[in-house]
Amino acid sequence: MKQKIDEYISPEEIAESLGVSYSWFRKMFKKYVDVSPSQYQAHLRYLRSKELLETTEMNISEIAYKLNFESAGHFCTFFRKKEGIPPLQYRKEGRNIKK
Repeated sequence: MKQKIDEYISPEEIAESLGVSYSWFRKMFKKYVDVSPSQYQAHLRYLRSKELLETTEMNISEIAYKLNFESAGHFCTFFRKKEGIPPLQYRKEGRNIKK
């Protein structure tokens, strides 16, 4: 999942590629990682979005597209729920701290 974070692959597709049922994959994944595969993927997308905001000049739409969000608005809502501030504010505050 980490290696392919920029390419959306559903947990169902991962299970299929491993030759196991999705229900078994989800159960075993949650047993060992303590979160569902979907929650884990969402967390990886969040971490990757923070990295892209900190290290690139990509605009919000480009980041949303790169991380396979439905829209820039969907990405902004997702990011705000996780971080507590919008992505542009995160980027601005992060750059002010590093100066």
